[in-house]
Amino acid sequence: ADVTLADNDLRLLETAAKPNKQSTTLFAAIGGMVGFLLALNAMLLTTPERRRLVAELRTYGYDPPQIVVILAVQALALGIAGSLAGIALGYALSHTIFAQVPSYLAIAFPIGTQKIITVRVVSIALGCGLLAALLASARPLLDLRPGLPIDKVLREPGEAGQSVERRLVLAFALLGGLLVLVVTVLALAVPSFTLVGGALLAVAAVCLVPFAHRLTLGILRPLSERSKGISSVAIVELEATATRSIALAAIVALTVYGSLAIGGARSDLIHGLETAIHQDSDPAQVWVTTGDNVFNTDSFRAARASVEIARAPGVASVRSDQGALLNVGNRRLLIRAHSSDTPTVIQSSQLLYGSFHRASDLIRAGGWATVSQGFASERNLHVGDHFLLPTPSGVLNLRVAAITTNLGWPAGAITISVADFRRGWQTSYPSALEVNLKPGITLKEGKRAVQVALGGQSGLLVQTVNEREVQADKDLRQGLSALGQISALLLVTGALAVAASLGAAIWQRRARLAAMKTWGYDDLQLWRSLLLEGIVLLSIGCLDGALLGVYGHALADRWLKLTTDFPAPFTVGVEQIILTLALVVCIAVAVISLPGIAAARVSPSVSFQE
Repeated sequence: ADVTLADNDLRLLETAAKPNKQSTTLFAAIGGMVGFLLALNAMLLTTPERRRLVAELRTYGYDPPQIVVILAVQALALGIAGSLAGIALGYALSHTIFAQVPSYLAIAFPIGTQKIITVRVVSIALGCGLLAALLASARPLLDLRPGLPIDKVLREPGEAGQSVERRLVLAFALLGGLLVLVVTVLALAVPSFTLVGGALLAVAAVCLVPFAHRLTLGILRPLSERSKGISSVAIVELEATATRSIALAAIVALTVYGSLAIGGARSDLIHGLETAIHQDSDPAQVWVTTGDNVFNTDSFRAARASVEIARAPGVASVRSDQGALLNVGNRRLLIRAHSSDTPTVIQSSQLLYGSFHRASDLIRAGGWATVSQGFASERNLHVGDHFLLPTPSGVLNLRVAAITTNLGWPAGAITISVADFRRGWQTSYPSALEVNLKPGITLKEGKRAVQVALGGQSGLLVQTVNEREVQADKDLRQGLSALGQISALLLVTGALAVAASLGAAIWQRRARLAAMKTWGYDDLQLWRSLLLEGIVLLSIGCLDGALLGVYGHALADRWLKLTTDFPAPFTVGVEQIILTLALVVCIAVAVISLPGIAAARVSPSVSFQE
């Protein structure tokens, strides 16, 4: 008898949901920092105008405290308005797109659908929005330092308020490199630091952009001087609008970084689970189970069913699998037992420690088991160690044949022989039947033959191996739906940020473009210059974001394997990289092609009005 407190199910549910919660927290931490920095860089686009405003206010007689109040009120107004809009949108998303309940947990726990948004979460969102607005407004305050001319910003080379000092560029570059180094060392030494490390890498991506911008212009400048054409104008304009250019490139870098770090880790996680599903389902061509429980934890009486299926035309063999959910400590474990004559009693792709062939032989012999890494870590178990497994009929004394991932069940899984399962659960009822077909029999024919053998009143579900894999893949993906939603939301948000920021930057340059028209440039030349500037900024941001995004993706994969027990084999994810870069580039080109053309057609008279 298992005697526990009345609220024990809550502790079991908390443990079962913990890996998914940890994964979501990692993705949310990266997404939150990327969102914060996107807001910060979007505000930085207005820095030149704010610096010019400060200079004008000082010439009108305003003293520094008055100017500080003006800038603070502007920042608070923008921060509050933007944050409230974001909170409202987030609330709507949490009750629509993010409202799904993990169905994979519903087979073991009674789960409700109520969504609770705490005051703490709302406060964090509002606070981060205000902080981003206030930080972005801090740069113009540096022009209020004692001893500086009140019109210092108007004397700077290039467009007023746009210059970035060389020592500031180097300082940010050193900070970015230091952050990458610190994240690497601490994430390797303390895996739990990866949560913070993923967010810090986003900061590093922004810090490295000014140096990449200066380095790129240093390489392109000698090349452009030879042409004396549009390329030369584009390079000059990129230098003249350094602050705006760096902010735009940083927005691109953040979008690419967040999408690759989160999307890559999610893709690897899904790939690992899909491999596990395939290896688990592959030994049979047709499966017979109860309902849509892909974990095979519900047993049924099958003595007659097995005999009838074995007699069906086209059926070569029928094997019985068994399984159950078992409370051990604070875990509701998945217990699996494949028939000894099943080609693969364990999945090679899920093995972490131990020999696949030796472990398979030991489990078939009985008295041995594979255990998931989380369960083994809690009990300090290693390959070959003894452990006691409490079952409904008493305690099984088993030894560890191998250590595996959680096999897709977050709380952990244990694989034993059918003989050990029957000894512990005192039942021969299967939870699934594996059916193999004779040569020449198609899956459709085999499925139909099994359905006829069972009759219309069996209540059992008959699936081909392909149908079972599709269903299992759907259920497991649904369990990880929040990760996909965060990844997609971040990509869409970043893409919109790129489009909005680029469009705003082009519109801000109307006076500059109008002035260039008075120098003799026509519409086509200005548009081509804008296009070339955009390509350079996109290249800087994409390269910076891609390099750190792949690195963040690798760290996230390592953390997922060590912390959540989910299978997440690292792959570079070329398709993910191409898709992300293509989306960002297409949006940027669309913005340059449409608003860019409109801006290039500005009347020369605008330069005199401004």
